[in-house]
Amino acid sequence: MAGSEVAGPGLAVASPGLDTVVQDDGQLLHRSPAQVQAMMAQLRFLGVDTVRLTADWSQLAPRAHSRRTPRFRATDPGAYPEARWAGLDAAVRAATGERLRVMIDIGFWAPRWAGRAPGPRERTHIDARAYARFAVAVARRFNGRFTPGGARQALPEVNTFALWNEPNHPTFLMPQWRRGGSDRGSGSQPASADDYRAMVQAAYPSVKRVRPRTVILIGNTSSRGGRPPRGPVAPLAFVRALACVDSGYRPVRTGTCSHFARVPGDGFAHHPYSLLGAPDSRGHHGDVLLGNLGELEACLSRLVRMGRLAPGLRDLYLTELGYETHRLPHHPRISEATQARYLTWSEYLAWRVPRVRMFAQFLLRDQPAAKTVRSDSPLRPYGQFYSGLERADGSAKPGLWSFMAGLFAQRAPAGEVLLWGRLRLAVASAEVAIQRRLPGQAWETIGTTSEGGGDAPTSFVVGGHDAFERFTGFVRGASYRLALRRPDGAWAAGLAVPVVESR
Repeated sequence: MAGSEVAGPGLAVASPGLDTVVQDDGQLLHRSPAQVQAMMAQLRFLGVDTVRLTADWSQLAPRAHSRRTPRFRATDPGAYPEARWAGLDAAVRAATGERLRVMIDIGFWAPRWAGRAPGPRERTHIDARAYARFAVAVARRFNGRFTPGGARQALPEVNTFALWNEPNHPTFLMPQWRRGGSDRGSGSQPASADDYRAMVQAAYPSVKRVRPRTVILIGNTSSRGGRPPRGPVAPLAFVRALACVDSGYRPVRTGTCSHFARVPGDGFAHHPYSLLGAPDSRGHHGDVLLGNLGELEACLSRLVRMGRLAPGLRDLYLTELGYETHRLPHHPRISEATQARYLTWSEYLAWRVPRVRMFAQFLLRDQPAAKTVRSDSPLRPYGQFYSGLERADGSAKPGLWSFMAGLFAQRAPAGEVLLWGRLRLAVASAEVAIQRRLPGQAWETIGTTSEGGGDAPTSFVVGGHDAFERFTGFVRGASYRLALRRPDGAWAAGLAVPVVESR
């Protein structure tokens, strides 16, 4: 880290940053209690607000591999094998102890007795009522009053749940398609939306009856579609089918839509991955990446106005997002420096969509390949993921620092550059400066203005968990970086970023 002298008056500027959720089940559900506690403390230090954890039905349910449904009270969390809850219980306790909020995905995969089983994990035609009973058990376990057998204290209260994960992707829900003669005419039609609608309409009211004040998200949709019969359903097509409308938003009143009731939910979750593409990459043919996230917002709002979706489903929660820095089979990579730059750029794109309520980072730490094959996926046969802020050995990538204090620069109209930054610091406020470098020259601290002009101080004060927007004149070939004043009075500067042309 390097810096230059900064002189100029402080100017208070503030804009609330998006609530930030991190998911890393490998580190948070499958490590020792001491390791989980350390990870939660680190997430708190990194400015994370919420951790997303999975309640895996197939791991928690009794006799999960049996074709015959076991006899037990499925809505009672105490009727499930107690030892199987240990990882989730420990993670919820540790997160709460670090003053982190918790979101639990009530999800994948289903036990064999709750659907048909064409493969080891694949489940088709999931029993929606059985899923609703499991959802109730999870909600009751984390109601703030449930004490597990042998424990001295009740488990902490969890108030946010999500129903399933990526139901528009065949990894998590099958079948994705059905052939013609279906509810919506000839050709292949989204079967997964019909099955998922049944799961939501069974689980949502069931959970609300026992936990009326909880926030229940639906969707958690994957960003891209594919080809029938085994590819994923594009998210826009999936949402329309979920609401029983056709591509022209005309209501469908046949087949499984013949007794349609408004789809409930308190928010819609989405995973706007662009994979190796730049954050402003746009989806086509119904795909929804960050670059066209506004299309999903518009689709949801229109369906709410039509009475097809509950009012809360206007709000968008990004619950998964990341960029991988390690080569996968037949799949290139991006550099760690590019990942770091993309993180802040991505958050800016999410922040400017009015109905977005949450931003996500998938993985704190890279998940290396397992020793044995874990998946049928040709891309991840060993279950590997490399989108972490840290490498597998725990060393920091550049992205960890830009996650805490990042800058994005974009060419704006009228000969200006927009400079957008986001802080996640363990301080109430920080003094910030913007530095610029021209080709072949040294870094210099520059004055910046707020929107609409005015004074151009060379430093300003930002809340430690806030975002800011500043402007300066466009200079061709310039790079920019964010500088923070340290407690000792010196300045520390971060990642250099080029100016991005707006699309």
